Amino acid sequence: MKTLFFLPLFLIACGTSSGLSIQENTSTEQVFIAGQGNSLPGKCYLKMKKGTETLFTEVICHSKVTKRLINEIQADLVRLAYHIDAVEIEKTTLGTTTTEAIKSFQQNNNMAYGGLDWATVNRLKKQL
Repeated sequence: MKTLFFLPLFLIACGTSSGLSIQENTSTEQVFIAGQGNSLPGKCYLKMKKGTETLFTEVICHSKVTKRLINEIQADLVRLAYHIDAVEIEKTTLGTTTTEAIKSFQQNNNMAYGGLDWATVNRLKKQL
């Protein structure tokens, strides 16, 4: 059985060889429109915040978010005293408490927040 992971993301723009393909969360009116060649193939971007600034930041594409990566992120966050629901840890899912812990970690470290990026994963490793 294939498991799908959903992050409460505002918007992801994934690069393809022909430009950007836009995937919108219908619960938001935020739209990112970019011309051809503004992104790299296989890259995903998210409209994220850093303080009062809004940035389009490269994030980890859903296809690259593995159970192993989720498990490592959850373990790192718990070691740093962030709360994650036991059911999410048991099922290795990016649920509400995991995504809130990621966002809190990002904000506490003055990072762009609102999505999962490699900068966050790397900073988690450095904090331990």
